[in-house]
Amino acid sequence: MSLVSAAGSLLSSLLFKLKHSQDDAEGFLLGDVQKQSIEKITDSQSCGIQEEKRICVQSFVYHLSKFNFYDHLGRPDVNKIKTFLADREKHVIGWFTYRRNSAHRLSLRERALHGNLMTMFPGVNANEFLCALITDQVLDHSVVYSTEYSFYQSIGSCPKRIPVEVSNLRGSVVLPYRSQHNSQLSSDYSSLLGSHEKKFLNDDRESNYACQVETLYKSIMSHLEPLRSELIQSTTAILQVAADVERLQVQVDALTPKDIPTTTSSIDAKPQETKPDEAPPLILIDIEIDNPVTPASNVDEPSGSQDLI
Repeated sequence: MSLVSAAGSLLSSLLFKLKHSQDDAEGFLLGDVQKQSIEKITDSQSCGIQEEKRICVQSFVYHLSKFNFYDHLGRPDVNKIKTFLADREKHVIGWFTYRRNSAHRLSLRERALHGNLMTMFPGVNANEFLCALITDQVLDHSVVYSTEYSFYQSIGSCPKRIPVEVSNLRGSVVLPYRSQHNSQLSSDYSSLLGSHEKKFLNDDRESNYACQVETLYKSIMSHLEPLRSELIQSTTAILQVAADVERLQVQVDALTPKDIPTTTSSIDAKPQETKPDEAPPLILIDIEIDNPVTPASNVDEPSGSQDLI
């Protein structure tokens, strides 16, 4: 049984670098192959020994473009590979390819390239040589990216997908009961970790990065708290002014026209001055007479000479 093992930090670092690249990328996987016997114990007290072949991915090197160490027919360039890998050639256990917005399956060129690379590296058997395919796609509304990765080995002429174990993606409570034999853990492992402990942990054995993030969070909250108080006060004042305006509008609408006070201003009349060139205004007077006088021409004069008394 073959199994690919990779640390979560290594896998996330690889995905992060590929995600921020400008183009598709390809590269090589570095590590080693370990074989161990695992004794599995179940709750029914039955046990069994299983041989496990673990292909451990420990590092990677990559090109930020395609066709850097092979041609369009999938034929590798030995000189370019030796120049690119230098002294890391003996640690190569596989290669990987990264594509954007494409189906998650190996192309014919990638299969041909994998078949040609299988016999080039002495540090791994041809049947154990890995091919990692990494693709991503944009989901609805271009908001979420979906990344998929898988590892393949060539069994005969067909690539076969093999399982992957990421060491820190699940808790110890879900791991099966087992005891390991032929463990190759060094006795200096703990001291090696202890020598680098101060770079990542403080005196209370807390992560430095976690403490820095917490400090940054507290600083941001202390800066935002006064702004929050000012925003609440200004919003309350605006709401109060809006309520007063609405109340006054209701009172104005309830008033009748006679209730609305009016003010008049007296204007002193000034005599109008006429210009010399202008004629005075014509005034018409209408007079009614009760007994009109008959004109003298129409009065009959008395005959003879009579004295008028």
